[in-house]
Amino acid sequence: RTIPQAAALDALLADRGRVIVIALVVHADEVVRRLSGRGRADDEAYVIKERLAVYSRETEPVLDYYRHRRAVTILDGNRPIDLVRGGNVIAPIVA
Repeated sequence: RTIPQAAALDALLADRGRVIVIALVVHADEVVRRLSGRGRADDEAYVIKERLAVYSRETEPVLDYYRHRRAVTILDGNRPIDLVRGGNVIAPIVA
């Protein structure tokens, strides 16, 4: 997502209360490792790295947008995948 999309969402939901964002943060190397092991054609390491670059450039600024509104909870996705998959990720990192 982008900041203009976030602002549009805020406007759309203004009468419904506050937007709350939950971000699952995982180191780039771990993302590449996990996704490249799935065996899909678009999960080549270079493709994943490009998707991460687009995320960093276009989507990551949205977290700052919502941080300024104190609406972000960041969860640690670097934990073992079985804990993340099992829903035990409620180990917030200071937002």
